[in-house]
Amino acid sequence: MVNLRGNEIVLARTRYLCNTPPDHPPIEPKLPILDEPTEGIQPTVVHQIGDIILKLNKEEGLTVLLVEQKLPFARRVASEFCMLDKGRRVAAGPIGELTDEIVLAHLSV
Repeated sequence: MVNLRGNEIVLARTRYLCNTPPDHPPIEPKLPILDEPTEGIQPTVVHQIGDIILKLNKEEGLTVLLVEQKLPFARRVASEFCMLDKGRRVAAGPIGELTDEIVLAHLSV
């Protein structure tokens, strides 16, 4: 078993996505799902991940489904939000409408 740190995992994933073998078709996701892509990552790399997500959306028109607990990151890169509680939608809308009151009502511990 290979023991990798957070940044090494991100690098390995990126290399895999960018370096598909020539005999395989390129990876062209229709809706990539990123489940907490910033978990365990250094702040400077987190910012770079956000930049890449924004660039893919703006330049490629690619929609990304982001699952994220770090609200500053989500607010920076998202255009819409949807909060689920026990599998049910409890709040949704443009990211600008994600107020602290909504967060406290549904995400406080």
